[in-house]
Amino acid sequence: TGISLKWDANEEADSYYIYRRTSPSKGWSRIATVTKNSHTDTKVTAGTTYYYTIKAVKGKITSSYKSEGWSYRFLKIPSHKSLSNGYGSVVFSWNKVAGATGYIVYRKVNGADTWTNLGKTKSTSYTDKDVVNKSNYQYTVRAYYGSSLSSFTASKVIKYLAAPKLKVSNTTSSVKLEWEKVSGASSY
Repeated sequence: TGISLKWDANEEADSYYIYRRTSPSKGWSRIATVTKNSHTDTKVTAGTTYYYTIKAVKGKITSSYKSEGWSYRFLKIPSHKSLSNGYGSVVFSWNKVAGATGYIVYRKVNGADTWTNLGKTKSTSYTDKDVVNKSNYQYTVRAYYGSSLSSFTASKVIKYLAAPKLKVSNTTSSVKLEWEKVSGASSY
């Protein structure tokens, strides 16, 4: 829903001024005054890079600030497009995110506790060829631009079923299809 800012608390401060700009050449605009050492800027546009700086405040006294600020690009969460069994693979795809350089894909196998980073891609799909029949695979993805990251997309789960090995033959009046049974399949 926005860009989350967190910083080390200053024990002397009773509040903080948060400043923002959209270009290093523009002046700073104060967007909030907060009493905690965190703030979420929800007035952001997807694909836009924002620069932030913060001043600690005690009464009428304000601290110095980082003049160049910290930059972060707001990236929307990728939306799920499809998840399907491929031939010897699982294919996961999502919609393009404005302003993203690429995407990082993560996977869990059979309900594992931790996610495995499968790597980065500039594409909006990922083909996972490291799959085993009857295993459950859970996928999520996040967009990135430099060090800016979107939140994770809602994860999706699929059971991988191996493709049947097909045998085709002619009969006197038709074509006969036969295949080996696939463990875990309920029908064909």
